[in-house]
Amino acid sequence: LKIWYNSQNKLNLELYKQANDILSQITQGQDMGSLAAKFTQDQLGKNTEGDLGYVQITNLLPELREPIANMNVGDVKIISDRNGVHIFKIEGENDNQPHLREIYLGANNFDQWLLNQSKSFKVSILLKI
Repeated sequence: LKIWYNSQNKLNLELYKQANDILSQITQGQDMGSLAAKFTQDQLGKNTEGDLGYVQITNLLPELREPIANMNVGDVKIISDRNGVHIFKIEGENDNQPHLREIYLGANNFDQWLLNQSKSFKVSILLKI
């Protein structure tokens, strides 16, 4: 459910606005490493400017594997997972291992959204045994 929630632009307007603004800066030629150091919410990512190095696709979270495997060198894409939203760039490839750079933006409204949704749940008894 968190994966679905984090992928919903309408439920995460500020998060996707920020991600799209950063993506726009990257596509306009700004250095992704500098942007990662500035915007990523992952401390290690700040220190490494988002450089994840060469990664095995199978070592990624399941929801990230297919979208990243379908990217080509130079591609930049916004991908959501159970933790939030990532902006990934494929910087190179070696032996079918992509060299990834990432900017991570965490989602934090899920619990409140789920609580609000659960308040509107109604239980009906359809069968009486």
